This record gives sequence, structure tokens and C-alpha cells, in this order.
Amino acid sequence: MPNMPAPMMGLMNRRSRVIWVVDLAQLLGLSVLDASSTQQYMLILIQVGAVPLGLVVHQVEGIMRLEPNAVQSPIGQVATSLVPYLRGCVLQQQEQKREILLVLDGEAIAHSPILRNPT
Repeated sequence: MPNMPAPMMGLMNRRSRVIWVVDLAQLLGLSVLDASSTQQYMLILIQVGAVPLGLVVHQVEGIMRLEPNAVQSPIGQVATSLVPYLRGCVLQQQEQKREILLVLDGEAIAHSPILRNPT
């Protein structure tokens, strides 16, 4: 969108509510979504206070319930640029592979300084 921060993809209408849509990967400093390759996106809807926000993601693999005591500090586990947007992380061992699940902080994402400063 013109005069908007780079991660801001646009607006959508859902049930007569206008929702800002953000490329989550780009906001987090990860790989940028190739918008020219598809016209459909995976979208996660969150609401922070009264503000709804759509987060475009590359893939949704499922939903899992995490025990609060399983969530650990992300410091030292992930890139420091991700830490401000996380509530924590969960370490899982699956077969021969260790996996880190990131627990996002919706409020930190919605109030990101990147979304407030046009590029």
C-alpha cells in the first residue's frame, strides 16, 4: 500500500469489519512473502483490545495447546530480532530432531514500531 510500512499488505473486509493485513514474516525480519505468486494467503486473525489484525503466514500446520510452564524464555534460543515479538518458546524433541516452537505476543506485534513508521 502506498505510504504505508513495508509489511502492511492492505485491508480486508470480514463480516462488515475492516481489518489491516500484515505480512508476519516481513514484520519479523524473515523471508518476504512473494505476493505475485498467489492471490490467496493463509491468514491468522488476532484481536488486540478492540483492534483486529490479519497476519499473513506461509503455512499453518495445526493448532496445539501448550502448558504455561512449558513456555521458556526465547533469549539464546532464537535470533534477538524476534525476541520483542515473543512471549517465549517451547522446545520439543521429535524423533531425531529438536524443534523450537515460537509463542507469539499478539500485543507486541500489533504495537510494533515498524507498523507505525512508513518506509
